[in-house]
Amino acid sequence: MTLVSIAEASLNLASLIELAQGGEEVIIAEGEKPLVWLTLPAETRLDTPAQEKIKLPSYRILTKEEAIEKTYGMPAEEFYRKYPEYAPPPKNDKPRVFGSLEGQIWMSDDFDAPLEDFEEYM
Repeated sequence: MTLVSIAEASLNLASLIELAQGGEEVIIAEGEKPLVWLTLPAETRLDTPAQEKIKLPSYRILTKEEAIEKTYGMPAEEFYRKYPEYAPPPKNDKPRVFGSLEGQIWMSDDFDAPLEDFEEYM
């Protein structure tokens, strides 16, 4: 597994892609927090000039919770308690009701009128 910063990844993207194609797992991170994983897809087909089909080994795609546990060595729940800014938003179980904001939103009659500052561009 290779861990690189965003700045390092932007300078060496081609070589990082080659590493990922070779089977290496590449993680692009901000500080110690992973943002992007570069890995091989589950099944990959490469077409050579002779049109030979090479089947690469398949990789199982990790769930977000599995990736957090593998990367940080702690369960996802513990990670979210430690870093609440990365926790998924709470689920809203209430159904949406059409018209529930009626009377709370106002729009001017001339909201789409041209602005005086842009008269020279029209």
